[in-house]
Order: sequence, then structure tokens, then C-alpha cells
Amino acid sequence: MQSDIENNWGIQAINLLVNINIILGYPDGTFRPNAPVTRAEFATLMCRMFDDAPIIQEAIAYKDVADNYWAKSNIEQATRRGFLACYPDGTFRPQQPIPRVQALIVLAAHLQHRIPENPEEILTQYFDDAAAIPNYARERIAAGAIENLVVNYP
Repeated sequence: MQSDIENNWGIQAINLLVNINIILGYPDGTFRPNAPVTRAEFATLMCRMFDDAPIIQEAIAYKDVADNYWAKSNIEQATRRGFLACYPDGTFRPQQPIPRVQALIVLAAHLQHRIPENPEEILTQYFDDAAAIPNYARERIAAGAIENLVVNYP
């Protein structure tokens, strides 16, 4: 077990994901639970979680993902499966942290969580800052909340 998760509040979830090979940690033996997740890391996680997801589009040759980049294959697969998209300028921006709201809507969509009939009610019930959730994400975040996908720091 990586030493930097021993006292982390999310250790049970982390260990579960490690045990099913969704997350592996870093080559230096750390997990870095408080570090932001990059778009490349998220693409890798999505490919591991949904390895049987159908291909829905062609791969894109991103200008900013070198052939020898560690996550190139996963970035291509994440794009082909519709998990993530390119920016208008043709870049992927693999080192950019993925905003939590974006990660949650992608997860809720691919877990096929049902959109609740009353998403606004759900959001105000679960989140003190519900008004800050972008309009494009409100239904998916509500769906994720009902299914316990969204876990706030205790």
C-alpha cells in the first residue's frame, strides 16, 4: 500500500479501486490523493473502468500528445469511446487538471445513471453550493448524487 494514503479519509475507496486495478499509483510508490487528477489520468481511469465501452468515433491526432507520451493510447481510446473530447484548437491538454464537475458528468453518463424527475430538488438536498453547479451539468450531477457517485470530503 502506498504510504501517502494510510491516513487519508478515502482509503477504503482507494483500496477498492487498487484491488480491481482501476488505479495503480505512481511509479515512485505514491498515490497522491490530494493532487488534482489530470485529463490524461482521467482518460486512463475511464479506459480501465469501461474497457468494453463501444467505439463511437474515430481517434484524433492531438497536437499536444506525443507518440511516446505515457497515456497516448488511453487518450486515443477515451476519445474514440466518447469519454473526453478535444479542445477547439485540436489539443487535448493532457496535463490540465480535469474539473470535478466534468469528471462527474462523464462518470454519471457512462454509468448510465437515470436522470431524476426532480434534479433541482436533489441538488439542493445534497449540495450547499448547488447554485454553483453549471446548467449543463445539473441533471447528471443530480443523477450521480442519488447513486452515491458524489462523495464530499467528510
